[in-house]
Amino acid sequence: MAKVFINLRDLEIFEYIFKRKIVEGQEIKNAIFSNVASSTMYRRLRKLIMRKYLVQVGYTENSRIRVAYMMTNKALKSLYPDIFDKLKGIKLKSDSILHDLAVNKVARKFRTFEETLDLRFEQEIVAKNVLDFEPSMSYRFSYRRKPDLVLQMCKGDTIYNKIIIEYESSQKAKSRYVSYFNYINESDINAVLYVCKSRALIKTLKSLEQDCYSLEPNTVFYISEEEFLNSNKIVSFESSKKKKINFKVISDAT
Repeated sequence: MAKVFINLRDLEIFEYIFKRKIVEGQEIKNAIFSNVASSTMYRRLRKLIMRKYLVQVGYTENSRIRVAYMMTNKALKSLYPDIFDKLKGIKLKSDSILHDLAVNKVARKFRTFEETLDLRFEQEIVAKNVLDFEPSMSYRFSYRRKPDLVLQMCKGDTIYNKIIIEYESSQKAKSRYVSYFNYINESDINAVLYVCKSRALIKTLKSLEQDCYSLEPNTVFYISEEEFLNSNKIVSFESSKKKKINFKVISDAT
C-alpha cells in the first residue's frame, strides 16, 4: 500500500472534523473542497481511511442509509504533533451520530447571523487549555455539563461572551434539567439557547423551569428545530416569560 503524505488540505480536514467529531461528505466539500470535483475529494477521503487517519461510519436517517466521517488518534497526532500528549483524553468518537450532525447544522445556521462574532464547539471548550482560545469565551464546565456550542454575540453596543447553545432531540430525566437550570444561576453564563426537536419538548422544558426557583427570568430561550432551520430573515428564541432574542440572517447556511 502506497504511503500517504499528509498535506495542508488534509490537516484542514482533520481540524474541521476534530471540532465537530463527525461530519458528512457534503459538509467537507462545502468547507474545504468547494472548488474541487466531488470525485477528487472522495478519492482523497478513501486514501485517508485506508491509512487509518479517518473512519467512515454508516447511519440511518429518515429510512435512508448515509455515511459520515470521524478522525482517529493518528490524524490528531498529525494535526497537533507538539501537544498530542495533552489531547489524548479528548474523545474523538461521536456518541450520538444524529445529535452531533444536528449540532453541525445548528452551528452552520448561527454563522449566518449578523450578531454572531464567534462560535466554538464542545471539543474546543474541552481543549481550551491546550488550543488557542478566546479567554472571554472560556466556560467552566463539568463532565456532565459540557455545552454543545458557545456563542459570542453582539447586540447593539454590548458583547456577550458566554451564550450557551444546546440541541435537544428528546426529553431527558427531569432531575437533569433542574440541576442544569440551577447550575446556570451559579455561573457567569449570559443565556442558554435551546434548539428543540419539537414544540412539545419546548413546552416540557418551560414547565420544568418552574421547579427552579433560583433561576433568573429570561435566562433560557427556546426555538423549534424546524423554525430555526427554515427561518430565512429573523430567527427568534423565546423565553418562558415571552421575552425574545432575535437574530438577523445575512447569508445562506452551507
